[in-house]
Amino acid sequence: MKKLICFTLLFILVCSTYAQNQVKEESIRLFFNELKAASDGAKQLWNQDLYGPTLLIDPSTRKIYANESDNMGILKPAGDIYMGILPDEINISNTALDWNGKRWAMIMLPLPENKDDRVNLLAHESFHRIQPDLGFALHNADNKHLDEMEGRISLRLEMEALKKALRSSGQDEIKKTLDECVVF
Repeated sequence: MKKLICFTLLFILVCSTYAQNQVKEESIRLFFNELKAASDGAKQLWNQDLYGPTLLIDPSTRKIYANESDNMGILKPAGDIYMGILPDEINISNTALDWNGKRWAMIMLPLPENKDDRVNLLAHESFHRIQPDLGFALHNADNKHLDEMEGRISLRLEMEALKKALRSSGQDEIKKTLDECVVF
């Protein structure tokens, strides 16, 4: 009887894990489809396709879900997506990176539940992937100045000045507001 109970529990565990993986992979496919749909307008704006090499990473397992293969064969096909494990030497973050012969957008899972928030995040990181091709140089990509209190205060002051200038009614008021900006 104990063997039957153990076997039943093991069977339930295996089935549950398989079902969770199926749901996750279906969600991943949905996320890639949402990004692809949102990318159509960007192609006209930037003359570049936002939909390109994208890595969705589970930080707890380092498991990669990608929309295309890499050039080194780490990502293996699983239907219409690719899966693998991200090497330990690569930091996981929402960013763009050059890895295995391609420039990728990397986004950490889980993604936001709200579709608009999710698509915005996917598109934002995908823009960073194409940013160098558009001529937007990444001089200070790590933003170390924002690690210091003065850098964060300066950024907030600049944003408040910009907000005030955008709400200004005339050119003179805009110029006066921007001239009053404090620069550290």
